[in-house]
Amino acid sequence: MHGLQCGGYWRGVGAGLALWLALAVLSAHTAESPNADPGKAARQRILRERILDHFCIGIEAPIEWMNETRDKFGARWDIRTAYFSGGADKEPPAARSWDSVFWDNKWENPKKERGVWARKMFIKPCADNNYVGWITMYNLAQSNPANYQPGPAQATPTNAKVVKTMASYWEQVKLIMKLCKEQEPKPFVVQVEPDEWGHLLLSAHMDPLKVDVKVGATGLPELKDLPDNMVGYAKAWKTMRDLYAPNNVLLAANPSAWDWKGTLSPAGWAKALEPCGVFEWDLAVYQFHDGDQGRPGNGQKPPPYKEADLVTFQKSWDALFKYLSDFHKRTGLWIVMWQVPLGNYYFATCDNSPGHGTDGLAQALLEDYPKNDMIARFVQAGCCGWIFFGANNDSSHPYDAKKDGITNPQPIPGNLGNKSEYPDDDGGYMRLRAANYYKNPFPILGKATTEPHASASGPLPDGHGSETVAAPKKPAEPPKPAVVLKPVSADVVKAWEEKLRAAVKAQLAAGKKPRCELAKLKTNLTIGSLNDAGDMVVTMETGGNMNMTWKQFDPPTLLSLANSLLTQDATPQHHALAAFYVLLTGGDEKKADDLLAKAGAELAKEVRAAFTAK
Repeated sequence: MHGLQCGGYWRGVGAGLALWLALAVLSAHTAESPNADPGKAARQRILRERILDHFCIGIEAPIEWMNETRDKFGARWDIRTAYFSGGADKEPPAARSWDSVFWDNKWENPKKERGVWARKMFIKPCADNNYVGWITMYNLAQSNPANYQPGPAQATPTNAKVVKTMASYWEQVKLIMKLCKEQEPKPFVVQVEPDEWGHLLLSAHMDPLKVDVKVGATGLPELKDLPDNMVGYAKAWKTMRDLYAPNNVLLAANPSAWDWKGTLSPAGWAKALEPCGVFEWDLAVYQFHDGDQGRPGNGQKPPPYKEADLVTFQKSWDALFKYLSDFHKRTGLWIVMWQVPLGNYYFATCDNSPGHGTDGLAQALLEDYPKNDMIARFVQAGCCGWIFFGANNDSSHPYDAKKDGITNPQPIPGNLGNKSEYPDDDGGYMRLRAANYYKNPFPILGKATTEPHASASGPLPDGHGSETVAAPKKPAEPPKPAVVLKPVSADVVKAWEEKLRAAVKAQLAAGKKPRCELAKLKTNLTIGSLNDAGDMVVTMETGGNMNMTWKQFDPPTLLSLANSLLTQDATPQHHALAAFYVLLTGGDEKKADDLLAKAGAELAKEVRAAFTAK
């Protein structure tokens, strides 16, 4: 098994691993000042409560079908998804893009406004029914002048160089943000240009500074200072989000991996994405293959399916988990598997006729859950959810897209031949297996609080994960803060960290196992080993061992660790360490003084010197 080491895939361990992964994500977003990103706290709250509470399942389906399967079957879908495509620089009615679908419909859009379809058919229904709205923006390749010809790999770099096209494109981005803002605080994710990140970067040998994509040159005032390259492109997305929907829109980058062993490896992607600022985005997206294995036009490979069939690029589950884990650890971004085919070979309904294609991914994830540990393995690798999407007209859909009702033809070879009772084109597989999954969804971080809580986004279906947080309470009077007369230098902080690390190693050598609380996540752990490089093996309170590094410990966590040394045989150095971290975290100065009294005059002088202006 690749990736992080743990004691197994059972649920407690999976939750413990996920806590570590979440710590990496949340701590990665602390470098900017609050003023630089006023919506960060609200988005982190969405990420924590709507995405990282439990392993999410998303679906592409009509809102009525989603509500029926939720309310009658208990399939409490987390995410509803849709493509926003058609291209930019296309004036209706001759050519249509997602923002002009209702342009010439006098009943739907009498004022000929852009974005009416998006608001009416997708964004508002998601908000009204408490689903996370997942918008897949796929517009670059289909824009003018190339208009997807001869293919996206050539069309995208061509279109990106055209000022008029990109001016229209950025206006569409702005419109998406404004439409989502109307539904605040209801959450949305915007997935940016699947595959086209790769096509743009490969056009310039993976150098984001050399990709020619017009940003500042478009003349939009919001983008006037941004460079015309991939760095500017990524920053333009973040700028539009931060200006127009900072509190309720999460951004997701899409590092495709059709060349996963070489250029588009996790290391290659991380090297290209870091200067673009994508590490500060909210999510990453990965995918398997496009459409059911057995659908017409896709080779019609019959079931059953092996790992090499399902894991399209890496050819094995272990290789995929290693890819995901490597990318996650390099970037700090949680990954969502997107556009997962819906076909199955469980129901005779799926016979590889148009709309009833076979595939094996849904069964690989959901069949016999929770005995099936596939979800736990994905969480361990840094993946927080799957989104199922019938990407092609002849692919299976979870609802009756073909309008042919209940079908039970003679099972094709390899199909298990189970009889369906539902009109869904997949025979009802997704509605049934999702209903089973949501009886006991796999926890990532679990509920944020056990107290009665008020929703940040209105009432939700019963048991829909941890969609809410505790209602704010009047804070208790804080203890008197330490009087810190000067900032503590980085060198001083590093020196005291080395002292604390040495003290922890001495405890371990003596057969003791220090404990601490991970402050960000309010969970306890026990340190089992610590080496000179700062690598640790810890035991989570939920059970199971896992790897961590010292740099993941923030000052409040280090204070907790220092306090754990204050046992009956604590040394003066231990008291000095605890006092230093009390002051560093703005704690009670009187408490620090009491600790320093037990540390002795010399150590007390050294600690106070770090906080005293000269």
